[in-house]
Amino acid sequence: MIIALPQQDYVQASGPDASEFLQGQVTCDMQSLKPSRSLRGALCNLKGRVIANFRALAVANDIILLQTTPGMGQHILSTLAKYAVFSKVELELLQAPPANFGFYAPQAAESVLPALTALTDQPLPLALDDCISTDWGLLLQVGRLQPRFQLIQTAEAFSKPPARLPEQLLSEQTDLAHWHCADIRDGEVHISEALSGEYTPQLLNYDISGSVNFKKGCYTGQEVVARMHYRGKPKQRMFLLRGTKPFIFGDTALIPKDNSEQRAQILTTATNPNTSESIALAVLPVSLLENTDKPVQLTLKSQQDTVQAEHLLYGI
Repeated sequence: MIIALPQQDYVQASGPDASEFLQGQVTCDMQSLKPSRSLRGALCNLKGRVIANFRALAVANDIILLQTTPGMGQHILSTLAKYAVFSKVELELLQAPPANFGFYAPQAAESVLPALTALTDQPLPLALDDCISTDWGLLLQVGRLQPRFQLIQTAEAFSKPPARLPEQLLSEQTDLAHWHCADIRDGEVHISEALSGEYTPQLLNYDISGSVNFKKGCYTGQEVVARMHYRGKPKQRMFLLRGTKPFIFGDTALIPKDNSEQRAQILTTATNPNTSESIALAVLPVSLLENTDKPVQLTLKSQQDTVQAEHLLYGI
């Protein structure tokens, strides 16, 4: 599947202190960032709540891009700017690149290779978060359960027209819902304005999915995030919901336990165009799925319809 992805926001940090500055602000270890290795991370407030999540890209010497959800670039920029005055770093919200494509093969990674060989003669980045630079832009491996690739034009090319796109990219595009479904099955929730500042990294599983490094040292909100990690077991986690009817963002699942009802907000949803199955990510009590690897039945408030909750495959 070749999918035209939505334009995302890009915050650029440049200058000799760019990496060191970000190291003191975000949850991922910026010292591990390389041209061949991207990083998933988050920016937290002083209370340890996630303001925005991002993918960090090293596009040139002393130039780092933070790719984030549409509309969240300004939030990242304004938050970082408050701490940048004593560092040799320049922060800028860039214009989105001309195009952004996803390559996805639900059954076998080999089936996307023909489309990608038109873009590069290098070995594909098959490890999660690895990337290579091509004549057109950056090619990233972003899939957890099955390999998925994202192709974006880098900051160096923002000011010039991209290389001519292969005809296959223009003629074989498919429904964006496939990509959203793959994100949800991978346990990826991208912070929007509605979710900003509401959840700790643990509630979004960022601590077990690779977006938080607990050995990197201090950053804004680190004390709260680390204390929850080392001194307490989270009482809630993010789980996968499956149902036959479309979920509604912000809807509530009713959880029967001890003759009472506990509520869980649905964070992100999608419907598979091929099977019509609806899936979602929601924060639920960990106790609900303890000591079982089988799905648990819940009731959706808006429809009084039964859905099932299950552990994410990389999870607890």
